Amino acid sequence: MIRQAKYLEGRTLFVWMALLVVGLLPGVSLGQGLCSNTYSGPFYVQPSFPVLNVGPNVKVGDTVATVDVTANSFGVTCGITGGRVFVAYEPTAGWEPVPGFDNVRHLRMNSATGPNSPLGLRASKVTSFQSWTGSSATIPAVTYRYEIIRISSASMPAGTQLYASGIWRMTVAPRAVYLVVGGTQTPWFLGTGSVAAPTPTCSISAGSAITLNVGNVRASSLPNVGSFSSTSAQQNIVLSCQNSPNVVMTVNGTTVNGYTDVLALSSASTAAGVGAQLLYNGSSTPYTIGSGGATRIATAAGGTVTVPFAARYYRTGDLSPGTANATATVQFTYN
Repeated sequence: MIRQAKYLEGRTLFVWMALLVVGLLPGVSLGQGLCSNTYSGPFYVQPSFPVLNVGPNVKVGDTVATVDVTANSFGVTCGITGGRVFVAYEPTAGWEPVPGFDNVRHLRMNSATGPNSPLGLRASKVTSFQSWTGSSATIPAVTYRYEIIRISSASMPAGTQLYASGIWRMTVAPRAVYLVVGGTQTPWFLGTGSVAAPTPTCSISAGSAITLNVGNVRASSLPNVGSFSSTSAQQNIVLSCQNSPNVVMTVNGTTVNGYTDVLALSSASTAAGVGAQLLYNGSSTPYTIGSGGATRIATAAGGTVTVPFAARYYRTGDLSPGTANATATVQFTYN
């Protein structure tokens, strides 16, 4: 399914080549000879493709589609024996590179002066050239590779027009003599498309089951109802989240009658007159059990989210010594 989607997207890359006119410019002499070409006029690359749609499962940094386009070969004759071919892609001035990406330039939305889109263009040469020793040579058909890269998690509505700019410049250089194969650097219409916001995800990467050990507590340290013990060491639940999800945390469990923040002891416990309270993120205020305590967890665009908890005993009535254990379930809901 993913492979097919990328194939369809790859086909969409052809339209924006339609207005890229590549031609041969005259040979230029720097005083050591003159190069001329045997091609009679400019050549054109005019493929076409459907609309480019980027789904929510395409992550930032993924290549959305790739296409190789091969231009015509031509002959070159120079006044000096020996030469070498150099090819480079030259983006138009003002079309800034995308920070953090290798050789990727922005694509603009709805006009050549519009805002940057969530997609970028990488252009590279596939064909390898060798130097020649005579005074003339046939320049082989040149293959150019174009890649569309997702560069941000932003969305883009359907029907958005995309614009790119830049040319391929070919220099045939026998020492100081060159000629150029190129085209206009005027921005061109790439095509239309859409980009869906990435699907947010979250999973528990550590702390799926934590134990908060309050330890032995003397009855004398809980002199009356409302007294509480010292706090356990803090334990962490660790979430791994991507694409800026909204995460809501709820703690569920059985509470002592009349309390919303005191967990009742389990049936196997032998103590009485106490319950357990949970303390979230270093707070001294006990966490409310149930939907009333639902809390939004701050998440970054992607990475690790730490959810720290500690516990303490809380006196609720007449004390009886024994074991005192309670359980709760921490639920995370995200969208």
